[in-house]
Amino acid sequence: TVRVYDGSILLGTATVSGTTWTFADTRTLTNGTTVSYTARVADTAGNLSTAGTAYTVTVDTAAPTTTGTVTAITDNTGFIQGTVASGTTTDDTSLSTSGTLSTSLAAGETARVYDGSTYLGDATVSGTNWSYSDTRTLTDGQTVSYKIRVSDAAGNLGAVSTAYTATVDLTAPTLTAAVTAITDNAGAVTGTVANGGTTDDTSLSV
Repeated sequence: TVRVYDGSILLGTATVSGTTWTFADTRTLTNGTTVSYTARVADTAGNLSTAGTAYTVTVDTAAPTTTGTVTAITDNTGFIQGTVASGTTTDDTSLSTSGTLSTSLAAGETARVYDGSTYLGDATVSGTNWSYSDTRTLTDGQTVSYKIRVSDAAGNLGAVSTAYTATVDLTAPTLTAAVTAITDNAGAVTGTVANGGTTDDTSLSV
């Protein structure tokens, strides 16, 4: 049989298939507990082989305390560029988002970016600032809801941030406008200038 140990404590006998074995530890481990698994082969007389090298891991169930904030969505396309106010619209289909962290990340921690509940990827972090470029091609009418959340090396997640939203609008207005007059306010001849005509006014009104 294959006997499984945590340090010097015998946990039980593994299930063996050919040259592989598996064992489910039925204990409920607590935060901070370090396990040190080894395996030894036992024969029917009770003789034990030499233990293999220990395989250790520490249980971490504590969520990160560092929190994040989304402070901007950046539009780099079209007539209006720059920071998009949360809750408004953008004509950029490939957005960037950025923000801050309450403290610098600890070793093994990452800043995870979400659109709603969908994990998009890890942000690039510098000190307490972070940024992320959304690689998706967004479509007309699509609303993004960016959030940031810190994860530690064990996969525990900290508090999720408030959402920063924007809706993609690629539809041109249907309302049209027409120029009906140019007004000349200088010289001997003033008033409306005929379309295609001339004027001596160097500061026109339209």
